Amino acid sequence: MLGIKSEPDKFDAGSQQAFASGLAAHIAEAAPFRLVSDARDLVFRTRKGTLRLYVRVDWKHGLMEVGPRFSLLRAAKKIADLRVRAPALQLAFDDGLTWTEANGSLGIFKLLEGLPFGSSSQWQQIYAQLVDLFYNFKKHFERQLSA
Repeated sequence: MLGIKSEPDKFDAGSQQAFASGLAAHIAEAAPFRLVSDARDLVFRTRKGTLRLYVRVDWKHGLMEVGPRFSLLRAAKKIADLRVRAPALQLAFDDGLTWTEANGSLGIFKLLEGLPFGSSSQWQQIYAQLVDLFYNFKKHFERQLSA
């Protein structure tokens, strides 16, 4: 969804690439996550390596989906536990989680709407909001996944 097609060091100010680069830098500085891929989605992983959060951006509509994705085959026991904990997880995210199954994986996403991507002066607010969301995912998902 990001549509990054140029070299990361050669992007225009205010572009999707600039947003992605700024987000990666901000997350790396403020949260215990690091960028591991920006090929299709932005993929961040904790230093423990137990929780990967995917970020998909719909630049045109000001939407962003953030959340973990789990393999239905490799993480069956963990997914069963997540399903049992679904009501508590929903409560922790203000009933804002979407659960989707597609292509052999379970995705659990929080949708952020009305983001001002067109105004780079407001990107810092988006970055701060994402750091808070990352910490919430870490708190509620990493503990269970590392067991």
